[in-house]
Amino acid sequence: MDKPPIGAKPIAGLRIKAVKYDSREAENIGTWDRSAELEDRNNKPRVHAMAGDTNGTDRLPGPMEQVRQQAMEPIRDHALQRTLFGGMSFGARLTGVISLGLAVIVATGGLFYTADQRSDAALQRLKSAMLVQAQVSTVQAAALGELGRHQSLLIAGGGNRIKGYDRGMETVARNLKALIENPATSDGQKTVLTLNDGFTQHAVHFHKAAQLAALLGPGQRTGLIGNARALGGKLEAEIAKTGRTGLAQSLAQLRRMEEAAGRVGAHASEATIAAAARNLTAAVGQAPIDDKLRSQLAKLAGAYASDLAQLVRMRQTMDTEVARIEEINAYVAPNIQTLAEFGGSLALSARQSADAAQTFVRKFLAGASAVILVLFVALTALLMSSVIRPVRLLAHASSVLARGDQGTNIPALGNYDETGEIAHALVQFRENMNHAQRLRDELELRLETAESAAAESAQAAEEAKSKSKAQEQAYIEPEPEIEAPLPAMPDPAPEENLPAAAGLQNLSNINISDLSRQLAETSQNASSAAHEAERTEMIINGIADSMNKIEQTETLLAGVSDQMSLLVVQSQLTDDGIPTSDQENLILLADKRREDETGQRNVGQTLSDRIGVIQSGTNQAIRSIQQIGDTIGAVNDVALEFAAVSSSDALDAATVLMQQSEELRGKLDDLLGKIKLEGGGLPNYSSGEPE
Repeated sequence: MDKPPIGAKPIAGLRIKAVKYDSREAENIGTWDRSAELEDRNNKPRVHAMAGDTNGTDRLPGPMEQVRQQAMEPIRDHALQRTLFGGMSFGARLTGVISLGLAVIVATGGLFYTADQRSDAALQRLKSAMLVQAQVSTVQAAALGELGRHQSLLIAGGGNRIKGYDRGMETVARNLKALIENPATSDGQKTVLTLNDGFTQHAVHFHKAAQLAALLGPGQRTGLIGNARALGGKLEAEIAKTGRTGLAQSLAQLRRMEEAAGRVGAHASEATIAAAARNLTAAVGQAPIDDKLRSQLAKLAGAYASDLAQLVRMRQTMDTEVARIEEINAYVAPNIQTLAEFGGSLALSARQSADAAQTFVRKFLAGASAVILVLFVALTALLMSSVIRPVRLLAHASSVLARGDQGTNIPALGNYDETGEIAHALVQFRENMNHAQRLRDELELRLETAESAAAESAQAAEEAKSKSKAQEQAYIEPEPEIEAPLPAMPDPAPEENLPAAAGLQNLSNINISDLSRQLAETSQNASSAAHEAERTEMIINGIADSMNKIEQTETLLAGVSDQMSLLVVQSQLTDDGIPTSDQENLILLADKRREDETGQRNVGQTLSDRIGVIQSGTNQAIRSIQQIGDTIGAVNDVALEFAAVSSSDALDAATVLMQQSEELRGKLDDLLGKIKLEGGGLPNYSSGEPE
């Protein structure tokens, strides 16, 4: 038997009403378009696309959708619904971490730069102090070597000593100039300038003394000393030839003065030498010798006295220069000591400053690095906690939702980041689960009602059919008696002799009341069959509406599954683990979760895994609803068969009714004809018996 299409017109001749199925919620069941995103931060209205709507235009939300929008309206301004840094997106937090890292790098670089500058300054000061100390030591050593060189000017080799003195003084002058130009010796500039002036004067007087020493004759063989010694020796030889001891004694006194004038140290004065020379000249004049020899000795004595006087004068000049040098030495020596002490104190201060700078740099770097590290770790921990904690709470809420607990609280609803979007997706999923559960309960209730109604309709149809058949059989059985030929009548008598009761007696054999009763029962059966067909049509319409709701719910859950797929793709960008399969069973997952809660929790489960679990639950709900749709389709097939049977029964009942009506009308026509032929009155058969 071909199945009539859903929503087909009723059978002609039957008054079957098309009752509209009350589906106020069905008009609001829709699926989210995959291109529709969650509500943005400007609170723009969502655009919903109904299943089968291809124009993409906005529609006014129904009552259920208004409730859903109110339930899913973000409460992002509520402090209790926002986690730490929930007002910032992940990108802003990542930018903050990068900026913080750059700030830490810059701060660390600044610390090392400051420490390097401090250490470099201390090191430069130490190097400068060490250089000053080395220069001071050089000046001190050169000064100690050159300040006493004048005492050996009259010794042989004085020319080499002068060259050595010049080299030493050049070294001293160069180091003193470096000390003057060095800023580190600003506190000792006065001492350095004093030493520089003192060494300059020392060099001037030393060179004068050296020139005088050269005139005197170093080594006592040249110069004035050599000339005086030569004349003294010649005069002594001539006096020795005379044999006069008085002359020899006078000359010996001069010779001692000559020897003292040629040595470093005390010597006779010019007046003493002049007096001794006069005594020698007088002794020569009084000596009893030849006049020629006397004249020769007088000349030699005069020349010797003149050279000796000149030698003493030069020696006195040299002694003056040496005395000046000694004064300069006495003036320079304490300044050299002061400069040495200054160099030592400067080096010591530089070492102490370097040690202090090194200690400060160590403490500064350690303390500042520790502070920066603590701040960086604390802020990084806060930022990581602001990401990990809502994700962990959302994962827990997802696992609770996966176990079927729809009353769990969804965290992070007030966040402006991705966790807030996931939280609202979970809220939407929870609402869809609740709506799907309500639809399932309603469909199960309606299915039970439809099954019971179908069973009652089938039973009523069977009873009506059996009753109709029984009535038809009861009506058909006496029909041969009615249609049989009338018994033979006696020869017609004259018309005036026919009794009126004869026609009435024959009419009484036709039980019109039975026919009327059968006709009434048949009409009642036809009405009952029409009513059952009407009820069956109502059931079919209800099942059709239920199937439409199932299809819409299936489309809705498919949209949720697509959204969860997008969430899985987004969450896998931040996961480190390998995602698990999306085809796990919710019941097995709940068992696994219960086992994990008893002590074997899988710590490697990520957000994408849990969203995958939710998606697998959604897919299972889709499959369950598809099974419900298949079951309702089967019930619809049965209902269609019932409708076909009911329609057939109603048609049969109507046909029987028409046949019985035609038979009754024919019999009534026959009765009326007989009454007219017999000329009798019309009896009253309303009570079933003739009067």
